[in-house]
Amino acid sequence: MNMKNVVGRLLFLLLVALEIVSVLATTFNYNVGDVLICFRKTAGGTFDLAVDAGSVTNFTGLANGQSITVMPTYYTGAQLGIIGTNNISWSAFAHLSASNTIFMTQGRLDYSTQTDPLYRDKASAQGAIISYIKSIAGGMTNYVNYTNASSSTASFVPETAGTAPYISYISGLGPNLNFNDTFQTDPEQSTGASFTTGGQNVRADFYRLDPTTSTLHPSGTFLGYFEFFTNGIITYTAGPSPSVVIAATINSVVRHGTTNTVVFTTGSSGTYTLRGTNLLTASRTNWPVINSTSGTGGQVSLTDVTTNTIKFYCISAQ
Repeated sequence: MNMKNVVGRLLFLLLVALEIVSVLATTFNYNVGDVLICFRKTAGGTFDLAVDAGSVTNFTGLANGQSITVMPTYYTGAQLGIIGTNNISWSAFAHLSASNTIFMTQGRLDYSTQTDPLYRDKASAQGAIISYIKSIAGGMTNYVNYTNASSSTASFVPETAGTAPYISYISGLGPNLNFNDTFQTDPEQSTGASFTTGGQNVRADFYRLDPTTSTLHPSGTFLGYFEFFTNGIITYTAGPSPSVVIAATINSVVRHGTTNTVVFTTGSSGTYTLRGTNLLTASRTNWPVINSTSGTGGQVSLTDVTTNTIKFYCISAQ
């Protein structure tokens, strides 16, 4: 073979190899201000899954009630399947290093109850937290090709990665799960052992924490909430969550003279309406309204004065 052809072919192969290396090196493209959503096995696992969900401005720019679907836009069910959905912990966070502003989740104890606000801290204190966020992002970039399941927006980082600036999610949180004792609390939300098959969706509230010079720790700004579904999907909704009205259960119906007293359970919010009829052929939504009351979170009663000796009741809640 002609020597010039050999040299030319080798040069071509070298350029192709360099191009492949270049593509691999830029597969994951994290930018300051991107929201990172990270998953891990609660009791420890092999990998942490870190997802780049795009600029935080995509979240802060939503009107109240508007939503973003994070999966499958930024990660797939197959990728999450490597971590699982049962017995996992997750959180979302971002930072603007120029201003030492932090965006952070706080898991809800109750699905329908918003958390007490996270507080704002001094710039130096928030800067310490940002250093760990940067290291987690560095780990995502460094280990993007660690498994074939990694992609341009999702990266699997071995939990053993603990040397800054390329650390895993759990290494960034530290043993007390608060960014190695630099943050005010654990930012995570967790799922149970039967979450996938029998659990309720879980929510984590999202706060903006601008640095402050005050020593009184003023409250951060509530932005919205993430919701993690049992099928692995995560959505983000701007603004406060709508009230969840609990369906009523009728416990008893007692008649004294011409007065029927209907006793039933209520949730802590919503309006409960007693409807009644002596004609079961009518749709329940068309049964006449008798009386209404607000939910108290406990047992309440409503009365119906009627000469009918047979009557059927239901409680509608909204």
